[in-house]
Amino acid sequence: MKTYLLPIFALLIVSCGDSRPELTYDEMLNDVVLNFNIGTVGGDSVLKNFVKKAQADSVARQYSNPTMKEEMMFTLISDYIDAGQVDNAQHLYDNMLKYAEQEYGKVSQMTATTYKEKAHLYERVGDLENAIQMMQKSAEVFKNLPKNDINYYKDAEEFIRRCEEQKSKQAANNIISFFYEQPINKYTVSGIANENSEFKCYDLILTFHHIDTGQEFSVYGGRTSWGMKLDDNLAYPDNKDGDVIKSPEYDIPFFFADLDFDGKDELITDLSPYGGSQRNVGAFIIKSRTGMP
Repeated sequence: MKTYLLPIFALLIVSCGDSRPELTYDEMLNDVVLNFNIGTVGGDSVLKNFVKKAQADSVARQYSNPTMKEEMMFTLISDYIDAGQVDNAQHLYDNMLKYAEQEYGKVSQMTATTYKEKAHLYERVGDLENAIQMMQKSAEVFKNLPKNDINYYKDAEEFIRRCEEQKSKQAANNIISFFYEQPINKYTVSGIANENSEFKCYDLILTFHHIDTGQEFSVYGGRTSWGMKLDDNLAYPDNKDGDVIKSPEYDIPFFFADLDFDGKDELITDLSPYGGSQRNVGAFIIKSRTGMP
């Protein structure tokens, strides 16, 4: 479980002291799976593993109480984060916000903390605009809560200041950040595009983070005249037609393919517009001794 989620559980104990009817552990698990997880995409394996772990947790079953429902919700969010499924994690945070407002009201410790964690996840993928917006909402709620050791109003203000500063630096340097919402070949992929005034294009830096091993590396992605669309849901091309590797769509900064047919995918990148490569696709091949994971 993500370490930055652990403080939430302590907060739940503080905020959950009401007289709601107690559910059995199985009822809590079933409620989380059937209701809280509605709308996630491509998370079947994550959900199955979560249910398997929850069913095997004999200690939690013995000491089940209403607070554990919230703990299970945040554990499921953490599992989606570990799997690199950022969009599903954010979707569950949205569900948690609805739950928190319904159970405890708009001004509550859980509501403020959920906004805070949602902001941190946006920051992690380089979406500073949404990160700032979420933390501003968190700060608004914390401002109306009692001032104590679990009130993170000052931390929220510092987070906003830091993100605004980073955003200003990027704007001054004409840097655009982007990310792919779904993992690709077991990698979460993000990047930055730096304006190149000399050639009137953008230089791309791509960062790959393996969701199983934690391996992370960055590579030069080449240049683009900005014909490609860098938004919050970048498409990844399907390059295979049986044993034939097809050229991807125009302006794709990278793709994986088994070019030497050894059963291991290579990373093809270094997009070079008007540089002679067919359809301006990547021209540089990255292959380690063991191949790409």
